[in-house]
Amino acid sequence: MAFLWCLLLTIGIFSGPGVSQSCTPLPGAQNLALGRPATQSSTYNHPTTGEAVAQRAVDGNRDGKWVQGSCSHTNLERDAWWSVDLGSRQSVSAVIVKNREDCCGERLKGAQIHVGDSQVNHGKENPICGTITDTSPGSLSTICCHGLEGRYVTIVIPGREEYLTLCEVEVLSQGCAPPPGAQNLALGRPATQSSTYDDPDTGKAFAQRAVDENRDGKWVQGSCSHTNLERDAWWSVDLGSRQSVSAVIVKNREDCCGERLKGAQIHVGDSQVNHGKENPICGTITDTSPGSLSTICCHGLEGRYITIVIPGRAEYLTLCEVEVLSQGCAPPPGAQNLALGRPATQSSTYDDPDTGKAFAQRAVDGNRDGKWVQGSCSHTNLERDAWWSVDLGNSQSVSAVIVKNREDCCGERLKGAQIHVGDSQVNHGKENPICGTITDTSPGSLSTICCHGLEGRYVTIVIPGREEYLTLCEIEVLSQGCAPLPGAQNLALGHLATQSSTYDDPDTGKAFAQRAVDGNRDGKWVQGSCSCTNLERDAWWSVDLGSRQSVSAVIVKNREDCCGERLKGAQIHVGDSQINHGKDNPICGTITDTSPGSLSTIYCNGLEGRYVTIVIPGREEYLTLCEVEVLSQGSALPLEELSLTAQEGHSHQPGQGGASHPV
Repeated sequence: MAFLWCLLLTIGIFSGPGVSQSCTPLPGAQNLALGRPATQSSTYNHPTTGEAVAQRAVDGNRDGKWVQGSCSHTNLERDAWWSVDLGSRQSVSAVIVKNREDCCGERLKGAQIHVGDSQVNHGKENPICGTITDTSPGSLSTICCHGLEGRYVTIVIPGREEYLTLCEVEVLSQGCAPPPGAQNLALGRPATQSSTYDDPDTGKAFAQRAVDENRDGKWVQGSCSHTNLERDAWWSVDLGSRQSVSAVIVKNREDCCGERLKGAQIHVGDSQVNHGKENPICGTITDTSPGSLSTICCHGLEGRYITIVIPGRAEYLTLCEVEVLSQGCAPPPGAQNLALGRPATQSSTYDDPDTGKAFAQRAVDGNRDGKWVQGSCSHTNLERDAWWSVDLGNSQSVSAVIVKNREDCCGERLKGAQIHVGDSQVNHGKENPICGTITDTSPGSLSTICCHGLEGRYVTIVIPGREEYLTLCEIEVLSQGCAPLPGAQNLALGHLATQSSTYDDPDTGKAFAQRAVDGNRDGKWVQGSCSCTNLERDAWWSVDLGSRQSVSAVIVKNREDCCGERLKGAQIHVGDSQINHGKDNPICGTITDTSPGSLSTIYCNGLEGRYVTIVIPGREEYLTLCEVEVLSQGSALPLEELSLTAQEGHSHQPGQGGASHPV
């Protein structure tokens, strides 16, 4: 990990200042600007290459040499601007701007990117998503917009007379990364299409071919579906029930004819009217290169039927594979097990002559052992609607529930078990919302049930509608957690820290508050890197970030040689107030993992403030912190993009042409 950060830092140094404003386009991110209508404040007319119209900047060609005729260009004027109409309101993750590479890159200095729905003043009144700082000839600036929404993207050089030259502008959608654990809901499901092409060599190209788990895009292999040539050709799959869809992946034919898929729309919904073509659109295919693999983000759009249609023209519809991905979930980095050691109850308790009573508490003992003889599994008697429940202590936002099944036998007993999350204790929590159902009942299975932030104090598991034993070998209830973004900075490092009191150790000296922001995560007390207060009520520690900051997460390293339990329930506050030492500022989270040496990542979701305060509320305790890291929102550019930026930023020749001569 240290090597990776060093590599990123090194690349950042050599690739210039533009890297700091960059972000990582997610898989499936589409260029929303490609081919869309573009306008600009004026159009430069060159005697050789002709009028440098605004449309050149969205032609899909990143060539930065003026003579190739792919760059847009205004006249020399004050507040020169260029704008593209995306056609509808979109959520923009980033805007990529390719600079001219043969000369004059410095002209783009300070160019602002605006995103919004207003056309007032040509969109220059819309919110700014960022500013171009890398003006080396041929630079490729990736400006992070973080989901800023709007129909119009405008680029303007404010406050001075300048030419505005753009060799390509790409407006990236939010995209999506198929979540770990996402399942292909379409695999083997019934599929239909508007007609079926009959090939003399490979036979009828049935709709079912597109869900056969074979991505082979060569026609002769007989794995692609195919309609006849017809207007509004369509293909549809029935998922069997209403599903939440994260993405649809479409494999294009690779031996020829990829362009046929241009503009194909993906619809998701429950209606079969007009073969599902009236259902909401989750996206449109734009990459039509032969063999392309298009990931269309549906962001949890729900429906039973997925329909792909080529609207408005006569065309063949060929699909070499269609994968419909479920939302899935992966325990987010920093997610804590909220159930560990919490009070648990169940509908009854089985008494085994060898292992004793199989109490509900066994399922939250931190032991995933699924062998019955080890005595770590809870177990009810045989009864109708058997249930088990855990009290998290207060209402929590739950990302997922992990259930470990018995592994020596009897795994099938968990079939159809429902997980409920909520604040009600009516009917033992069985009336609370359902976050999911267990389907994997193989012995020893580890089922991760996605709850997507469902909130509640009680998590209940029930086997509904039949007589059954309910056996649970471990239940883990995961908090939302967070993944600190690459490039996130530790805002607390070396900043002024204070605490309610300072413990004085005869061997290691005074455990000053400053120790917790010294950049040293060593959790052994004898190393002298941990801060510590005296034993007192409501002990607190605070760091002054120097100015108001947007905080993505706070990472707290616990003491590792002993005494980890002291941090139980410690609250993290973020805000601008110093009243009561910052303890009245908003809470971003609470520490629950108190194992010695634990590294707790508390997600703050951009909570803003100058002061970060940690307090142990309501009891007498020592507050010991071996490191506190306060992470900024952060962003990072992929290594391959960094390399490209570095190469382009240093391959230019000295600029040619003065301010009054753009070419």
